Amino acid sequence: MPVTLLRLAPVVGAHVPSPLGRVLRLRASPVSATSDPPFSLLHPDDAAAAVVAALRDGVQGPVNVAGAGALTPRQALRLGVRVPVPTLGPGWLVARIAGHALGAPVPPHVVELLCHGRGADTALADALGYRPELSTEAVVRHLLDWPSVRHISALAVA
Repeated sequence: MPVTLLRLAPVVGAHVPSPLGRVLRLRASPVSATSDPPFSLLHPDDAAAAVVAALRDGVQGPVNVAGAGALTPRQALRLGVRVPVPTLGPGWLVARIAGHALGAPVPPHVVELLCHGRGADTALADALGYRPELSTEAVVRHLLDWPSVRHISALAVA
């Protein structure tokens, strides 16, 4: 029996509770002051389809699944007309506190992605017979095009 290990890129979508997605949707988001490394993302529909493909046509061993292409944090923010805030050293602690206050916590794995990037060789994904439909850029556009939640008061409804 083949054992397939799917290694999914960060799954980000408008309806997915993703710390990275929340950070990218902020009007001003922290980015590394010293680097702008690329990362790849995966849409939740593509992640689910990859799991189905792995169950249907199991492949022996690890398979990386990510949307085509990559973006840097600054490129991702420019797509949504967001402001990059260069951050260094103790500034990340300030970014984490501010993010938490704004409802977008910045956990250590998001800081690592923003500072060091995250890519993957997806050549073995062909063995699954499935390639993600949305590129990394399309995933970010989909995330940023989704309107923010607007809370209304009970008085406004009455």
